[in-house]
Amino acid sequence: MIKEIGRLEPSDIQKVEDYIEKVFSFLDKSESNKAISMLAEICNTNNYFLRELVGKLLAGYKDQDKIAEIADQMLSSKVYGVRATALFYFSNSYFRSPQKLITLLEDNYESVPWETENVIHELWKKNPKIAKDMAFKWVESDDEQKRLLSFHGLELVVERDPVFVLDFIGKAIDDSSLEVQKKITHIILQLVKSKPAETYAYIREWLLTGSDRRIKLLVMTLKRIISLYAQKSHKEKTADFTVLTRFIMNDWKSEQSRRLNNVTSKMQQALRKENNSQ
Repeated sequence: MIKEIGRLEPSDIQKVEDYIEKVFSFLDKSESNKAISMLAEICNTNNYFLRELVGKLLAGYKDQDKIAEIADQMLSSKVYGVRATALFYFSNSYFRSPQKLITLLEDNYESVPWETENVIHELWKKNPKIAKDMAFKWVESDDEQKRLLSFHGLELVVERDPVFVLDFIGKAIDDSSLEVQKKITHIILQLVKSKPAETYAYIREWLLTGSDRRIKLLVMTLKRIISLYAQKSHKEKTADFTVLTRFIMNDWKSEQSRRLNNVTSKMQQALRKENNSQ
């Protein structure tokens, strides 16, 4: 009996491998119905790692045309685990054909959302250029779920390509979706800790050119930044972050911009509140 949740033990992995070998033996004998029945049984599980493993193993079968035909049918299953396993199979098969992979995600992100996140995460690792192109396209979608998925994996490139991430946020900064706004705040917090100079420069420009809704979002985000700044000890606080956060509160206050002055006042108020609560 393989557990319903959690990572698989070596003994569990061996059981799954043996099980899939039986599936393959039925396919070798052209007994596809028995193979499909066995797949439907093992894929009807809540265990994410089991579905991932089965998808990977299916990608190793010698007759990929036969497996692809079965997996294509699985994508239309009423059972989530069956659809998810099929997505994992195709993602393993398509990583060398990124355009096919993107089409796969385009067609199935609504029906298999959690596994789509995993595939996007892997895409950022294996083909960041394609992941960037997809993110820029999806962030401008009319579909909120698609826009949310466009943020997935950005944390992987925050340090090595902060300008790309900031430019990406610039495309989403006026999104009316509260969930998208939460994503924006989260990514800015990741950026400012490691790349404060670049991040504050972009925030300043967004403040000067933005609507009231944008200002509200950025003020909320800056208050979160101040909360981090006020912490006495935090392993993710860098010297640059501390120095530049202190600097912009003074610098923006002296600028001839009422908007920046007001925002800085709110940051200073938030800092006093944080200090008083400690």
